[in-house]
Amino acid sequence: MAILDEIRKAIRTCGRSRYALARETGLSQSLLCLLMTGKRGLSVEALETLARTMGYGVTLRPHKKRTVTRGKPAL
Repeated sequence: MAILDEIRKAIRTCGRSRYALARETGLSQSLLCLLMTGKRGLSVEALETLARTMGYGVTLRPHKKRTVTRGKPAL
């Protein structure tokens, strides 16, 4: 699942309204609305702020390399 899908899921299930999240994070309600409808993404800073407010963290990890077997990527 993509990171923006994860953050949308966290927003839906965190028990706070978008208004409350906007007040706590300093992000606008319109930005949160656009994010939830898939019309807008987030800067890294906004993502970290929003995640931290909901009790999550953002971690970077190395991407797993896919191996190719007989011309097809391994799953």
